[in-house]
Amino acid sequence: MKNELAEKHFKKGISYFALEKYEKAADSYLKAIEIDPNHAYAYTNLGFTYFKLERFDEAKEVFLKDLKNHPEHFINYYNLGIIYSKLKMYEDAIEANLKLIEIKPDFAGAHFNLGNAYYDHKKYDKAIKSYLKAIELAPKDDQIYNNLGNTYRETKKYAEALDAYLKAIEINPEHPYAHKNLGYTYFVLEKYDEAIEPFLNAIKVNSELAEPYFYLGNCYFHIKRYAEAAEAFLKVIEIKPDSSEAYNNLSLTYINLEKYKEALMNGFKAIEIDTNAVDAYYYIGAAYTKLERYNDAMEFILKAIEKNSENAHAYNNLGFIYYKLKRYDDAMKAFLKSVEIDPNFAEAYQNLGELYFKKNDISKAESILAKLKSLDYDRYLELYNMINPKN
Repeated sequence: MKNELAEKHFKKGISYFALEKYEKAADSYLKAIEIDPNHAYAYTNLGFTYFKLERFDEAKEVFLKDLKNHPEHFINYYNLGIIYSKLKMYEDAIEANLKLIEIKPDFAGAHFNLGNAYYDHKKYDKAIKSYLKAIELAPKDDQIYNNLGNTYRETKKYAEALDAYLKAIEINPEHPYAHKNLGYTYFVLEKYDEAIEPFLNAIKVNSELAEPYFYLGNCYFHIKRYAEAAEAFLKVIEIKPDSSEAYNNLSLTYINLEKYKEALMNGFKAIEIDTNAVDAYYYIGAAYTKLERYNDAMEFILKAIEKNSENAHAYNNLGFIYYKLKRYDDAMKAFLKSVEIDPNFAEAYQNLGELYFKKNDISKAESILAKLKSLDYDRYLELYNMINPKN
């Protein structure tokens, strides 16, 4: 009778779990355990339920207790490995998976989880070996190839990463993350045109993922397809309204589209979500500069510098604002600071040269020419023609 009652609660737990009513499922499994502390599977199912509820510490204790009471439930080493990784207890995750491999060496899932634990612990060479072993045991598992690709990318083995993602897609063309990761690898390699198709494929498979739209927008931006970039960032915001990064990038995109009011609106939204969105302060300042609202621009450029004193572009913009306000000495200091931070910043050198010319310091203006010639020939010619006007 006692066992029948425990089994009744156990089955109710299974039903609740299937309905995704995890709190009620946990209560039912706990009642089954209370009645029958040696129930064969109640602990395992309770651990799964706690995992779904993201109560990872409790899940860990349940799986450990089940292993103690039922050593034959060695699959719980697999579950523990996942839990330990969630808890960032990577050494314990590695140990649990190694224990399972010792018991069941041909279980691909254990090698896969071991690879994940090594990856999380940034032991990438060992992760690669584990994933390759998992592939040997389960050659048609697309997720293993995807994670292998991630590991190759982390170790800058980009050709191998691309091959792994392509293999994952060959096995499962509906794997959105493999498409996304393929695109991201091209993005890291600055192959923006090649990255676009994989991101579009990821979106085709799952249009509810924000990340492919985000990087698609960045790709379009880099190849100066600004209107399409704006559309992609707006889609990110639709999916993920609290994405400060999307508002931030949209602000910069609107500056390039010469839509300065829209740039301001999105820049302000970025810092409303995240007051540490440093670039947004700069973009707001840049938009105000384009609108010739120089005092407003100065306020936000100074805030950008306060948050990141190594922003060469912000100092260059600040110098331009001071120049427009006829504060030439302050402008000089700002331009000099900009090129100190970035000795290869051609625009700042050009501005500095023009200011020297404005102050009638021709020798210093000419000294900028040699540097500018090696950085940006068009800017060099502009400054040269200013210093040496044609009669």
